[in-house]
Amino acid sequence: MRFQARFFSIIYLLIVVGLFSTATVAAQDNRDDDENKPPIATASVDCVTRGVVNYTALLLESPQTQTQFAPQYCELAHFLGIDCQRVDITQADALAYLLTLLESQPFPLIGINAATLDLLPVEWITALNEAAINGSHVLLYEMNTSASKAARTAGWALTGGALQDITEIHSGMNGWTFTDQLPEMTREFTDHTLTIETREEAIDSAVIWRPEAHVRPIMQVVANDGSRPTVFSQVPIGEGSILVNSAAPLLDQPLRELYYYDSLSSRMLPLVFAFKYAYGDMIWHNTTNYANLTLDDPRLTEPFFLLSYYDLLEQMDFANFHTTIAAHPGELPLADSDVVSLIVSNPDRYSIVQHGYLGDGYEFYYYDTSAPDYNPTFPPRPFVEQLFAIESGLRQLILHRSTHDLPFGRIMVFPYGISPAGTFTLLKERNYLATINGQNIPLGESYPDDWAYAMAPAIMRYESFPMIVRRDINYYPENPQVDRFIRELYLDRPALFYTHTYVGELFTSGMDAFNPVAEEMNSLYGDLQWASLQDIVQHLYWEKDSPDGIIDVQMYVRTTHFTNSSNVPRTYCIRKTETQNVPISWLRVNGEELPYQIVDDELVIGLEIPAGATATINVHYGYQGDDD
Repeated sequence: MRFQARFFSIIYLLIVVGLFSTATVAAQDNRDDDENKPPIATASVDCVTRGVVNYTALLLESPQTQTQFAPQYCELAHFLGIDCQRVDITQADALAYLLTLLESQPFPLIGINAATLDLLPVEWITALNEAAINGSHVLLYEMNTSASKAARTAGWALTGGALQDITEIHSGMNGWTFTDQLPEMTREFTDHTLTIETREEAIDSAVIWRPEAHVRPIMQVVANDGSRPTVFSQVPIGEGSILVNSAAPLLDQPLRELYYYDSLSSRMLPLVFAFKYAYGDMIWHNTTNYANLTLDDPRLTEPFFLLSYYDLLEQMDFANFHTTIAAHPGELPLADSDVVSLIVSNPDRYSIVQHGYLGDGYEFYYYDTSAPDYNPTFPPRPFVEQLFAIESGLRQLILHRSTHDLPFGRIMVFPYGISPAGTFTLLKERNYLATINGQNIPLGESYPDDWAYAMAPAIMRYESFPMIVRRDINYYPENPQVDRFIRELYLDRPALFYTHTYVGELFTSGMDAFNPVAEEMNSLYGDLQWASLQDIVQHLYWEKDSPDGIIDVQMYVRTTHFTNSSNVPRTYCIRKTETQNVPISWLRVNGEELPYQIVDDELVIGLEIPAGATATINVHYGYQGDDD
């Protein structure tokens, strides 16, 4: 029977594609209001010739000190959009070279670890102290109990005598807490505690500061004996400061593990803090924090298992959050008209995206059985069937938008699990905005040898189509677990929660179960906007100020809104990964076609955006119909 069903599905696909092409679908999907926005001029600067212009971080190192600090300091700088100038302190005339560098340009951050500090003559200490007085932040890393007496003496001198000693923490620990002493550095982590499984021995060291010294504790160990030994501190000096970290050494691991593994928090977070604090808008960032709760699978019927759309709306109004329904389009004919009206009437609380087609198991599994890790539990899903599921689901969503005014975001949340990378091309051809899933590699792929892989807001490595990561809710009613989502926000990535509405999951305790999570997120330092997945991905980009006054932008999604929130016109050089695996039909900015270039698998466009204006870049792929 299953073979017959698939056979007739394929025949139906061939007929439907002939009678009702995707170009027709796209034509029906025309919601482009860009003509209502002011025209945007092409930048006078050639962004391709210019390249990307970065600020610079300084690293002092020695080949005699083989730790992970030096390579990861520069890797992190490059990931954040900063050049890394390395100075080998053992080279002849190295001090003269350092002094020349310090006179030639400002270095907001200067990094050195304890092992290298051990080798510095007093003249270097004087130079670093002068740099701090003039505005640099000097980061001393791995200043733990393994630091030599010479390194501790140098730390004492560099901090103006504030650093007295480094000791072991004679107690177990169960986490770290962040103070409110420097919220412009700790931002979303401010006043938050990261909890880990209780340890019998602390993994960090404690710095003992001179009592009368002006020292700001930033990150502290939550010790089992109730004490709060400091593991990361700031000593203000002149216009700058000395930043001291006494955690265990960095490990040779990718950034996604160093940053997200709870037990490694004190090793990597202070390094990220230092860069974000020292460089501000000079590194890749986004000015708005976004969050969303997505519910997978619900039919638009009241109720659906534990979900009551009416009760959830009350909770969203009470706790202030937004819910996206990842719906199976094939079930839309079964929708209750009252539920549809409720969603349509509350776009600030409810939204819809595509969750496969019928929800028929692993709908986007391997195309055949040849994959080395093929699981016979799941039947193969040939490429043509995946095409059928995508197009059929899209048509059903468009139909309900035209007949019931039910809006949807052109985003694919794959049911059961992510697809092979080849399916991304089908989405790109049909002008989907992105795919959002719990996995950060397509089905069948291995992790690439890229230290910062999967740490940008979207992964563009596969078919140059944005793959965005979301996370399920590790939820305990008495203690909402939001640590990973705080880490997302700190890197200016959206906090994307997801769950289901079945017994044993989030709403088992009631429709108010997400409220403590939303309230915890809303209480974080800074503003948080709960929005639909479509709104979020269309504002998903990183930007940074450059030394030449131009704003560099990393764009991920084919339709993206950029706002110049300053009070002066600004020039933007915008780049998007583009392998041209799908031809571009046109590129419009606020409804007007503008010239662009594609060089080395990057789409590049320069814009002059007036003060306070918004520019919407819309890249249309494949078929010729309008689709926005």
